[in-house]
Amino acid sequence: MEHKTLSMVADITQQNDVDSLNQSFLVAIAELIPCHSISLYQTSQEHDTQAEELLRLDISNSQQRFFCHQWRTNQHTIFADAPLSQCLEQGKVVHYQKASLHISLFPISSENKITAAIKISGPDTVQGQLALLKNLLKIYQNYLFILNESERDKLTGIFNRRTFDKKLAKLLTRQRDQQQDYSAVQQQREPQQESNAWLAILDIDFFKRVNDDYGHLYGDEVLLLLSQQMKSFFRSSDLLFRFGGEEFVIVLEPIPEEMAAQTLERFRHSIEQFQFPSVGNITISIGYSKIREHDYPPTVLEQADQALYYAKEHGRNAVFGYQLLISNQLLQRPQQEEGSVDLFF
Repeated sequence: MEHKTLSMVADITQQNDVDSLNQSFLVAIAELIPCHSISLYQTSQEHDTQAEELLRLDISNSQQRFFCHQWRTNQHTIFADAPLSQCLEQGKVVHYQKASLHISLFPISSENKITAAIKISGPDTVQGQLALLKNLLKIYQNYLFILNESERDKLTGIFNRRTFDKKLAKLLTRQRDQQQDYSAVQQQREPQQESNAWLAILDIDFFKRVNDDYGHLYGDEVLLLLSQQMKSFFRSSDLLFRFGGEEFVIVLEPIPEEMAAQTLERFRHSIEQFQFPSVGNITISIGYSKIREHDYPPTVLEQADQALYYAKEHGRNAVFGYQLLISNQLLQRPQQEEGSVDLFF
C-alpha cells in the first residue's frame, strides 16, 4: 500500500498542467480508495447557488475505469445542494448517506479561498482513509498552486500566452468529439445552424496614452479591471488569455457566427460604458476568426489580428470578423493561406 501511494504521488507531481493534474488526482483517489465515482466541482462564477462539474470519474469495477473529462458548458452546471454548498461556502468536510451510497465532500482551497470540492461516492464510508485523503489533498493543493502560478498571468489572473496552444488543442478535440456525438443522434433531424469555436484578439485603444498621462500603475489598474470585466462577462466555458501588454485573446466555445459577433459586440459596448475609477472611459477594438478542427493556430491568430488591424484603421472601438471582411471584399485572403492545415494536433 505504501509503495502504491508513493507511486500515485509521483504521478500527480509529474503533471505539467492543471487539467492533467486534476485527472491524475482523481485517478489516485480511485486507485487507493474503493468508490463508485469521484467528481471535481468548482464554484460557479455566474450563480452563487450553482457549481460546475469540471471532471468526473466513474468506476465500474476494480478492473476497469471509465473517464469522463467534461468540457465546462452550462449543461454541466448543477444546483449546489445543501451538503455541497456547506462544503464550498464553509470549507468543511461533509459526510452523508444517500440511499445505499456513502458520500464525502472535501473542500479545495487556493490562495486562502475555497474554490473547489472533491466528491467521493461509494458503498463504504471513507473514515478509515481520512488521513490518507487529507495528505493527498495537501499535495494536490500545493502542486495546484505551483501550476496555477506558471499557467496564469500574474497581474490579471487569467491564462498566459504559454498555455494557449495546449488549451486550444483540448478545446478543438472536445469540439470534434461533441460534433461526432451530435451527428450520431441527429441523422434524421433538420440540419442545425453551424457552430464553431471563435478566436478573438482584443486590444485597448490608445493604451499608451493611459501609461503616458497617468503612469504605469494606473495602466496596470486598467488591465486588471478589464480582465475582471472579461471574467464576469464571458462564460466559464470560454477561454481567456493575456498575450502581453494591452492585448488579450478570447476563445469562445462553439456557437453560431451571429451569436459570436453579438457576444463580442455586447462586450465592446459594456467596456465603452464602464467607468474606470482613475482614468474614466476607455474603448477596445476586437478582431475575430473562426476556428475549425484542423486549423493551424498561428494562422487563426493572424486572421484575427488582420481583423483587429482593420478595426484599428477604421475608427477603433469596433468589432470585425475576418471571414465577413473577406466575403465583403474588405480584406483579401493571402494566396498562400489554406483552408486548413492538418499539422498541429
